[in-house]
Amino acid sequence: MSLPRALLLLVFLALLAPALATQQLYRYKDENGNWVFSDRPPPGQKNVTSQEVKVDRPRPTIRMTERRRDGEVDLVAINTFAIPIEVVLQITEADNLNFARGDILHYVVSATSDEVVTTVTAQRPGNWSFGYQARFVIGDPQAEHQPRVPYRAPFAATSQFPISQAFPGKLSHFDAPNRYAVDIEMPIGTPIYAARGGIVIDQATRFFANGTDLEKDGPRANLVRIVHDDGSIAVYAHLNWDSIRVRIGEQVVEGQYIADSGNTGFSTGPHLHFDVQLNREAELVSVPFQFRNTAGGGEVPRAGQMLRGVP
Repeated sequence: MSLPRALLLLVFLALLAPALATQQLYRYKDENGNWVFSDRPPPGQKNVTSQEVKVDRPRPTIRMTERRRDGEVDLVAINTFAIPIEVVLQITEADNLNFARGDILHYVVSATSDEVVTTVTAQRPGNWSFGYQARFVIGDPQAEHQPRVPYRAPFAATSQFPISQAFPGKLSHFDAPNRYAVDIEMPIGTPIYAARGGIVIDQATRFFANGTDLEKDGPRANLVRIVHDDGSIAVYAHLNWDSIRVRIGEQVVEGQYIADSGNTGFSTGPHLHFDVQLNREAELVSVPFQFRNTAGGGEVPRAGQMLRGVP
């Protein structure tokens, strides 16, 4: 018998990008006297301040493993996220098995658990072979977006900032995960507050640069993900490096100070990217939402709007 090891595909928003143990940070002033933070020293300059950036916040992971027993093999999904995940298996090789090549199988795995998603069994005595690819999506596919009240603007109630991009986005929010996202212009270091209470399920903290190459810079945004009581997930992105004040697994309340705004990842200038996502048909998609207004109700955010903080 043979069981080729599967190819594991981690494909959602660079969610499972590995964290480095340390990272070199260079701090220097450019020709205009502005402070610059970079992972590369400036060309031709000497005596540049350098330090090691330590990363001590490992991110949750999802992976597949195998358990062999009595001529059968259990395929086990190990989920360290504090939220259910969906596993999509595509059968790429199947000889003398209880599956056929090309089968696509969907399974939901509970939060922080390892579960047998399926068992591979030979149909007849003799040799058999099996191969598959696995794709993972965080979130319960049965979750519904049901906020009890409109979302609080994710900054201080005494502040106001312009919305540079709302939905439908005309600049960069074209795909399903970002279609209903909002970009709010604000200076680097602006305190960011939770727009709704929930549990922190993921964060990226180690990045400090920005760029306009989507493939390269897209996964390099600092972020916080918070799951709400209805299973929807809020994303706060482009946060300032090493500014996140909450930990994975922590329960946060609406209005809690969670991080500072920044200009990391795929970004042309300092801003906060905010959206609410659900798992739909094995894909993270953003959904419409409303911000609280001064009249006590809610309104759909609009590009060009000056968004006011309302407690």
